[in-house]
Amino acid sequence: MRNCDSYPILAATVLALIVALPATTHAIDDGVRCQADKLKSAGKYESCRLKAESKAVKKSLPAAVVSRCNSKLQGDWAKIESRGGVACPSLGDGASIQVEMTSQTDYIAWLLAGNVLTSTTTTTTSTTTSTTVPVCGDGAVVTPEECDFLTLDGNDCTSVPGGFVGGDLACSGSCTFDTSDCYTTRFDDSGDTVIDNVTGLEWEKKNDDGGLRDVDNKYCWDAAACPGSAPTTGNIYDWVAALNTAAYSGSSDWGIPNADELQSIIDYGAYDPAVGSAFDNVDCVGGCSSCSCIASNQYWTDDTYVNSPATAWYVYFVNGNVGQTLKTSGQYVRAVRDLP
Repeated sequence: MRNCDSYPILAATVLALIVALPATTHAIDDGVRCQADKLKSAGKYESCRLKAESKAVKKSLPAAVVSRCNSKLQGDWAKIESRGGVACPSLGDGASIQVEMTSQTDYIAWLLAGNVLTSTTTTTTSTTTSTTVPVCGDGAVVTPEECDFLTLDGNDCTSVPGGFVGGDLACSGSCTFDTSDCYTTRFDDSGDTVIDNVTGLEWEKKNDDGGLRDVDNKYCWDAAACPGSAPTTGNIYDWVAALNTAAYSGSSDWGIPNADELQSIIDYGAYDPAVGSAFDNVDCVGGCSSCSCIASNQYWTDDTYVNSPATAWYVYFVNGNVGQTLKTSGQYVRAVRDLP
């Protein structure tokens, strides 16, 4: 017959032994933590990239709207390496890892756009030991491919046929060059504005029809009751507000350029005026409304001269020089906007 009275004593003894055992620790050393944190950060980056690709598809935008993803990864990577120090298995690899992950997410987006891996059929003979089969989408350029996915084989817009002077060369889903974002001239004045393909800025065209955009109109910078040219009076901000109210060229976000923006259209190979024909074409004659004109004189910028707040910067379109003058003086002005 079992002695049940001994059970409480046995249970107490076992409990005492368990309590006496050393606690198991699960501390992660700094090297492992650094590696794990980088993997987590990398996962967040790829998720951010693919979400950006999704948004680009929905809104029919260029797919490279990912600056927030890039800066977040760079910031996180720096913090992780600072915290882990020399214990990290790898250091200073944020940029190279980002390039690799970007390539992978671009590739996923490329495939989901309907592109597929394709290969050619080859015929072998008894003397053939091996052959290179072009596979569109594997990243290797093999004849007759012109390019492959992100690999352009050292080419850009200026090196492919078409007479292009710049832009962004891409690779199509059939591994041929996509030149749709290349351009043959920097300034495109074919419409009712001038588009700068290099800076992505859209510029107002001045005409000579006596209206709101007449090349001869002059305005002061900020004085409330300064003289101005018809059909508006006042300062440059009153004038650009009137331009936006009129929705010039279908847009209502026109502004006054800063000094860097305004100086970017200067052609230092030209003189009086120091611009190309896009801003001063042969059709600029009295009364023209669809022409492109310029006054070879001082144009206002949106920048105050910090050493003398009563003055502002201008660009002199005779030779491209930059200077300052009193804000109460009447000068010329040209509007600008960022392309979407």
